[in-house]
Amino acid sequence: MEMHLVMYSKNYTTFDNALTKRHGLSVLGFFFRVGRTNTNYNQLLNYFDKIEHSEDTHSIPTFPIMSLLPENRQGFYRYEGSLTTPPCSETVLWTLFTETVEVSEEQLEKFRHIKRTHIGERDQYVTDVFRPLQHRNSRVVTTNDPKAIYNDANRISSAWIYLLLLIVGIISISM
Repeated sequence: MEMHLVMYSKNYTTFDNALTKRHGLSVLGFFFRVGRTNTNYNQLLNYFDKIEHSEDTHSIPTFPIMSLLPENRQGFYRYEGSLTTPPCSETVLWTLFTETVEVSEEQLEKFRHIKRTHIGERDQYVTDVFRPLQHRNSRVVTTNDPKAIYNDANRISSAWIYLLLLIVGIISISM
């Protein structure tokens, strides 16, 4: 599962205005993994049963949104991209965090049962809702995560060591 926090730049008065400007929108993306129960999510999940259809609303007590995020938000990937839903505007500065959010299987199951249908329609759930893989369109993905950089450098180092061993082996055989 993945969570997106979509924000617009303070340079624009409305979301719609920011939607058409380069870097008008920022999306923070977080991936989830199944593990232990994350009690921080109960402040949200406890109200899911009160919302049956996409047009239903229910007020919940305010809580700090930071409590839903992983503690370590230091490592990330960043690129310029688009919204994942229509109008798919190419004005988004994406930040995808490397640290995952842990939730239990039971909590994940509650997310799987969110309905995206209107009253009177056949039930459809918010699962497998993603658009097809998009072309990279020369986007550059950057990271500040030393582990990601180390892993890439490690692969390069391994290739150089292999090449060096191969050259040494050839020289030894020739002599």
